Amino acid sequence: MESNFRKERRGPLKSTCTMVGATAITSVEGSLGCMLSSLDTPSKQFLCLSHDTLLDSLTVGVNTGGATSRTLPYIPLTAVDGKLVVADKFSGYVGVKRG
Repeated sequence: MESNFRKERRGPLKSTCTMVGATAITSVEGSLGCMLSSLDTPSKQFLCLSHDTLLDSLTVGVNTGGATSRTLPYIPLTAVDGKLVVADKFSGYVGVKRG
């Protein structure tokens, strides 16, 4: 996996990390609106304990097993003038779609 940070050298002893891009993933599961509050650390997957579902944190919330069929919506972030800002709109509907 490619790193989200690029290290820049500035002089013989100074270096800074510059953000190239980041993504924030919603913690609201899409079928019934469960809050994802558990992370399986070894596999780096979010757990929906209500649905026995795994959602991959490294591939922006893709369902890797279980009842939920929707990928978790995400929002791209970037750095502007040293501050983290939203770069674009959410990739999909956040929360439960009714009807």
